[in-house]
Amino acid sequence: MAGSLKGRSIALLVLFLFVIGPYTTFVPPAPATVLDGEQNVDSVSEGTPVTVDIRPGQVSLSPFELDVPSSSGAITSLDMTVQSATMENSQTLLWEGDASWNHIDATKDNTFTQSGILSGAGSAPGYDFNNGAQGWTFSNSYSSRVTTPACGYNGSTGGSIRTYAGSTHATSPAMDLSGRSNIPFNAWIHEGRSGCGETPDSGENLQVKYKTASGSWTTFHTFQGGGAQTSNFQYSTVLPAAALHSSSQFRFQQTSGSGTCCDYWFVDDVKVVIPPTSTWTSPAFGYNTSNSFSLAEGPYAPMHINANLPAGSSLHWTLIDAQTGDNISGFESREGMRIHLDAVDWEHYGSLRIQLQFEGLGAGLMPSVESISAGGLIKDTFSSDPVERGWSLNNSTYLAGAISSTANGTAHSPWYTSNSPLAGYQIAAVSQEYDAFVRHDVNDAWTSILLPYSGALSANEHAFQLMFMHNSSQPALLDQVQVTMSSGQRVDTPSLDLNGDGILEWGEPDVRIGSWGFQDRFSNGENTERDSFGFVGFAEAGAWIPASNLKHFAVSVSSENGNMTGMSLRVAGSTIISRTLDNATVYRFELNETEHTLLQAILSSQSALLNNMGQGFALVNIEVYGNGFVTFSNLAAPYATQMDITASEQSPLVMAANSAYRTPGSSPSITFPFTGLSNGKLVVEVTNMEFSDDVAAGMVSMENASSPLTPSQRWLSFTTRFNVDSDRSISLIRLDVQGQNNHATWLLPTGGGTSLGQGDSSLVELHPTEAFSIASVSATMSEITVKFRVEQGWDDEEWLTASMRLVLDNDVISRPGQYMWSGIGGGQAFENDLVIKSVEISDDNGPIDSSTEYLAAGVGLNFSIDVGYEGVEGIDAFADGDAEVQLWQGSTMIANTTSLDEDMWNVSDAAPFSFGDLTWSIRVVPLNGGDIIDESEYTRTFKIDPTAPAVIGTSVAWYDHRLASTSQTVQFQILDPVLLPSDVHLMLWREWADDNDLNGWPSPDEYKQRSLIKPTDLTISTGLYTLLFDDSMGSQGQKVAGYLVGMDASGQIL
Repeated sequence: MAGSLKGRSIALLVLFLFVIGPYTTFVPPAPATVLDGEQNVDSVSEGTPVTVDIRPGQVSLSPFELDVPSSSGAITSLDMTVQSATMENSQTLLWEGDASWNHIDATKDNTFTQSGILSGAGSAPGYDFNNGAQGWTFSNSYSSRVTTPACGYNGSTGGSIRTYAGSTHATSPAMDLSGRSNIPFNAWIHEGRSGCGETPDSGENLQVKYKTASGSWTTFHTFQGGGAQTSNFQYSTVLPAAALHSSSQFRFQQTSGSGTCCDYWFVDDVKVVIPPTSTWTSPAFGYNTSNSFSLAEGPYAPMHINANLPAGSSLHWTLIDAQTGDNISGFESREGMRIHLDAVDWEHYGSLRIQLQFEGLGAGLMPSVESISAGGLIKDTFSSDPVERGWSLNNSTYLAGAISSTANGTAHSPWYTSNSPLAGYQIAAVSQEYDAFVRHDVNDAWTSILLPYSGALSANEHAFQLMFMHNSSQPALLDQVQVTMSSGQRVDTPSLDLNGDGILEWGEPDVRIGSWGFQDRFSNGENTERDSFGFVGFAEAGAWIPASNLKHFAVSVSSENGNMTGMSLRVAGSTIISRTLDNATVYRFELNETEHTLLQAILSSQSALLNNMGQGFALVNIEVYGNGFVTFSNLAAPYATQMDITASEQSPLVMAANSAYRTPGSSPSITFPFTGLSNGKLVVEVTNMEFSDDVAAGMVSMENASSPLTPSQRWLSFTTRFNVDSDRSISLIRLDVQGQNNHATWLLPTGGGTSLGQGDSSLVELHPTEAFSIASVSATMSEITVKFRVEQGWDDEEWLTASMRLVLDNDVISRPGQYMWSGIGGGQAFENDLVIKSVEISDDNGPIDSSTEYLAAGVGLNFSIDVGYEGVEGIDAFADGDAEVQLWQGSTMIANTTSLDEDMWNVSDAAPFSFGDLTWSIRVVPLNGGDIIDESEYTRTFKIDPTAPAVIGTSVAWYDHRLASTSQTVQFQILDPVLLPSDVHLMLWREWADDNDLNGWPSPDEYKQRSLIKPTDLTISTGLYTLLFDDSMGSQGQKVAGYLVGMDASGQIL
């Protein structure tokens, strides 16, 4: 391939400029990764701004640490300013030179590199007839392939097609030209002449024909015979559309002749230039770790192609999902030097490839790519007119691949913005006699810079523009500009939680507002929004846009399986800005200066605003018209930020700062742990701080504090020692009880008067007669005790803090004495769910065993009930009136109470004269808060037995006579309708064996217990109980006596 057109066309101009003076040159920086690194940590006093890095889940490398005069004194007021700034996280990419185009992970298909330039290998299928007829056919002997005479072919050797003598034609082989357009046709034609055949006469013409798809032949050029032509003719044309089909053929036909002596025509080097499919597929790139080239994780900056496109050539690009190998719908076969990575859903695609397709009119007329850059790097060698890319030229000219000026010329770049927050930039250029300038806002003055140059953007700057000004009487040349934009992240949802208690002292979380200072979130709370065009061909997305301080606005849209014909911005139902899209599948919508001014004016007039972090936001609807599925992404609406915080001694911020840990030593400091949901930076400055050492808090104790704490009937005694300046007096004692759910405050006047409750004070009860006491420890030290208890209505907490502060006569509020309950390890700090801890049921015989199933009707019962809180040991239970304990017999409540004896309730009942199962339930029901859980109820079911067992029959008479036997048998029939007794035995007396006093009669202590054979089924109402014993040892006339004893399962006596 020959050198680039640009190189050839400006060679003389460059040589001239080198003679008169040197270039300002640069070595383009290699692709780089720029990450904000570790910074020194220094505590600061008021008036010193600190840039704080925010890294979720990590300790800040540059936290904000505020010096305070002492470790014991109190801040009484605090004024701060906070701004959002960009944490840089840039990774640039530059493909340039043979090593890039031939990378092992790249794929080349009919492309090649030469001198570091990538291009397609153009194809020109042709017929030189140097080796036979090459598939051409001839109608008769008057046409053929010949090698003589030498004048009849192109070149010093070879062959050609000759026609002569009369009507004849030569026809080419068929070729597939379907789907093609603008196909060049070339041929070398030589009319015979004296010494080279013989000159054809008038009417003995040579026609060039093509075959149509229907098979007919059409003449598209005629060479006339009989003219003055004495040398060869190089014929070139572009084939008409009718010649392009799947079986295209071409024919050279001589119309007539005068015989074999005469009328010669020669045809050579017939070429049909068919552009091949020439593609180059890049290595994988993106933020996935497996990629060959890395870009920072976050919104992708656009990719830029620096290429030269000869007339009639084209360069198409397609984005590929490198993980699946699939083309990304909407990003296929697109033209243009900007590859819209800034419209890709970056959260979905972490690995990409780009495929370039080259098309041209021939091998020397294909596009040539000098470089491809991404990640904020733009290398412009002015291969094409820079005006098309937003440059403006004044007394300067674009010529031969460079910008030049002969007198007082300027060249202004477009405004460089980004779809992610900008932190800075680097500029380099190849130029002669141009001075460089930069500005960051349209209203800024131009600042002179020396190249190469690195610039930083302040917290509220989001763009920059370059100007090159001709600086001498010598001709000026701007040949190349390279811009590297350093982008990164702004903090999403910044906040401050000084004590780590989940309560924010600063910050306003709202999912509809994204990065602070750079709105990148749609109204659905996501970074992208998808919608279907539907039957009406319309799709929309909403976004809350800053109503003031808006720096610029841009958003990307792409259509999957369809295209887009237009889009517009609407505010409050009115269309503000509209664009027509020419069936685009991907588009970056960016406002120009006029449109930006119009949008700002409309937004500033809106009244329905969403306020967040000191900024009002108005709802803007983005509408797109087309078909398929549209994806809205890469919203970029940067705006200026600065929050001025003024906090008095009673503000949450000052209260929390005074509660926070202070580093010990001679220079104590407080760390302000700013955080957020994403990386970023905050510029923090304390502009004013007032401080007092009039009072200091000391030792803290808490009596009757369970762990976790409960809304117990017991009073907590919270004691703190304070050292008060002798010139000051105590006006108020301030008690704060705070958790995640509630914050209760009590102000207790020390000089008499009614205590004042604030916030959720109804949930904290002060002792009615001993709300506080003050005991003097020394001349300046006092020990102050506040008695209180938390009410049942305070719900469960994972952490809870009691704080005591003093308010002095000069309104100074002390640092707090604090006592904290924490549910570390998954426990609770505060528990208000009441439970029945234990129940003991007893009758006249004592506690009823848990295995007892039957109760005798009418038996008296006593219930001893222990009430407490879930998971809490000890005697803590509810205060009078906070809950009700109920005793239920079946579905009837028979007793209840709202007061306990410490944590116990003793209540009596009796088993009714009924039959069957009966359940007693004991329930504790909170009256002022708390959940009813499984353990809030206790149940015990008994079977009630109204009848005692009785003997209804026996096999032995009251006085009976039996013959002695080794197996004397006596049987008893017992009745019990509920359950036959199992605890039955017989007391037996035998005169020969048991008459210990030898009086011939049984005495009470002479009976011996004997077991009976019981029925196998005790559930039947009557059963036969059998005694077997041996009386064979008895003598004639000796006596046997006995009686039955026993009881049933309910305790009723037989």
